[in-house]
Amino acid sequence: MFRVAAPTVAIIAGALLVGCESRSAGTEESNQYCHTIPNHAITCPSCAQVSDVGAAFDGKLATAAQIGAGGQGTFLGTSRTQPAGSVAGVYFTLTNPAGVSITLRTLLDGQEQETGTAPATRQGTTSSVCPGGNMECSFNDGGGSWVGMNTTQPYDAIEAAISNSSALTLQVNELCVR
Repeated sequence: MFRVAAPTVAIIAGALLVGCESRSAGTEESNQYCHTIPNHAITCPSCAQVSDVGAAFDGKLATAAQIGAGGQGTFLGTSRTQPAGSVAGVYFTLTNPAGVSITLRTLLDGQEQETGTAPATRQGTTSSVCPGGNMECSFNDGGGSWVGMNTTQPYDAIEAAISNSSALTLQVNELCVR
């Protein structure tokens, strides 16, 4: 018969519980605006002057898809179902975000749930709130910027339609949630 002392059993059980709740290293990152989503896929069904599409939904905030001057892209990221009440968004970098237009949509099983557009009047400014509606914005000249949509329904996909009318390259760092 095999016997284990009680403290040993408690330590083993504790180690198993910790292992169940831990996240895989390198699969998720976060900042004040967003948390990346593990177990996901991305496509860009409508892209012009876009490179490194996969970097926009790779779980890493430091990598980015690139949208060249005058380019546009519709990024569709699918993942596990996200709860109603979360914020679906996109984190991006551009020296002057005045030439950026962003529309977000959430989908569940391919059906549109919600949609929202960042108001043009706030693009190109440093602001933590988009006026009215269901959108959140934070535009930081030369730093990371964020556009998010407050959701009221669950979703398993985020679509970001982004156009860049500026003369600079826009970095789409990540589709993400908060």
